[in-house]
Amino acid sequence: MKKASATVLYKGSTNQIYYLALNHKNNLIPMINYSREKVQPYKYPTFNAMYKTVLNFAKNNGFYYASYKEFNRTWYDIQWIDIENPEKIEKYGFNTEEK
Repeated sequence: MKKASATVLYKGSTNQIYYLALNHKNNLIPMINYSREKVQPYKYPTFNAMYKTVLNFAKNNGFYYASYKEFNRTWYDIQWIDIENPEKIEKYGFNTEEK
């Protein structure tokens, strides 16, 4: 497995991923890109479900994210940018207890 970080452009009000790219050794690898699609991205029921998809994309393609545990969450090297508020780059902890 290769270590990578990720950048996710998502719509927070609907839990939809519009763009996901992995950064591995300064190479940007696009995984999801709805910028040229006429189809709308999938609406996840929860933010945690959307987060799990981002983790699975890395795992299924032979990558992993650096992480640490704090405040009963696992924090991964993922930048979250809400397209409704693009000037903020956030980092969120993943709740492993939520189903």
